[in-house]
Amino acid sequence: MVSLPPEIWLEVIGHLPDKCLLAVRLTSPLLRQVANPRVFSHFHMNASAPGKHRPKRLAFWSEEIAHHVRSAEIIFSSSNSATFIDKVFSTVTRFAKLRSLAYEFDDRPVELFHLRAHTFANLRELRIRGGILLSPAEPTSQKIAVESFSWTKGSMWSTLTHRHAFLSMLEPSVLRSLEILDVRKSSVEHLLDVNPVADFNAVHTLSLQFHTTFPRIHGYLARFPAVRDLRVHRFPYEQGNTPVSSTPLCRHLQRYEGSSALLPTVFAGAGAALAHLAPTFPTPAELLRTLREVPPPLSVTSLAISVLLHHVVEGATFVAVLALFPCLHYFKLTIKPKRWYDDYEDDEDGYWHTRAVEPGIVAARLVDMVEGLATLEHVSIEWEAPAQGVPDLDALRLRLLQAAPGLQAVDLTAR
Repeated sequence: MVSLPPEIWLEVIGHLPDKCLLAVRLTSPLLRQVANPRVFSHFHMNASAPGKHRPKRLAFWSEEIAHHVRSAEIIFSSSNSATFIDKVFSTVTRFAKLRSLAYEFDDRPVELFHLRAHTFANLRELRIRGGILLSPAEPTSQKIAVESFSWTKGSMWSTLTHRHAFLSMLEPSVLRSLEILDVRKSSVEHLLDVNPVADFNAVHTLSLQFHTTFPRIHGYLARFPAVRDLRVHRFPYEQGNTPVSSTPLCRHLQRYEGSSALLPTVFAGAGAALAHLAPTFPTPAELLRTLREVPPPLSVTSLAISVLLHHVVEGATFVAVLALFPCLHYFKLTIKPKRWYDDYEDDEDGYWHTRAVEPGIVAARLVDMVEGLATLEHVSIEWEAPAQGVPDLDALRLRLLQAAPGLQAVDLTAR
């Protein structure tokens, strides 16, 4: 059997679970050669692991192994010295065919070029979690050419913001997806305000989470004129958060997820390509008021919203919301558990008692939402754990199918 061509063995090994591959590669030199690309395709090192699991030194991999690595994930901790971290950066460059690289840091300054990501010819994705990213101390013409870049928040207590314009180090003609999630006050604003930062005309997916005001969002998004998929979650800390509805936001937008207060500007800029909305909102009444002031375009065929359980029970607000989407094909509703203060109400004597949630009422409200929606084809309803107010799902599915004549699929899930 060992005499079979490597292509046949490659097909066979492709059906084996990962845990079997180490045993397979010990069988013969041929099978070791065939199994190596899968065995060593991903490199993971946790330098923050406690005790004996924490690496004490670095062993340089042979070229036979290193050239199989396609993705690497490395986690550092505050106990790792700067010298150790720099040696890791240097060692990872041996993975010459790397396509995806991820680092996780504690709250320490990190110069982006020290990661040596610009040395990988095939790198497509760079993900960084934590750390305080810095641009070079000295001007440089070097760029990091990746299609996807993600930086997830570091410590919210950090005060270090200087040399924070690391976007200038990314090659704008290559970047397709950008994600910056940060809760530190003003940190991302500082990043986007620093000039010069080139416009990223090739970015189609943009996800931002930061403190800002709505008027300033327009200025930031102007750097990304070709965005198709936009997710904006902000933390307002100043006055002046009312957007100007006549100012277009993104002219090529297809999907939007974010504050309902931005919907007027989203609708003003978006054309016939806008198909999916996932708005976040303080209350259903505020969402309805926004949509009545500036109705959504007819191109929207998919809607996803998350609500608290008591909002479902309260009444017909969502019926009015869904009526504003006459071409809706897909509707996803995520029902979140009640907050602790939603569980109580005052009785006549001034005492608080638990407010019961009747599953039958929940079912009736859900049926009311979809009733009469002629274009609706698919409904997905999910109760997040701990599931509350969950009616009989089989009976609810039948009632939903009867309420919307065009409905073809109903997904009901209670975690």
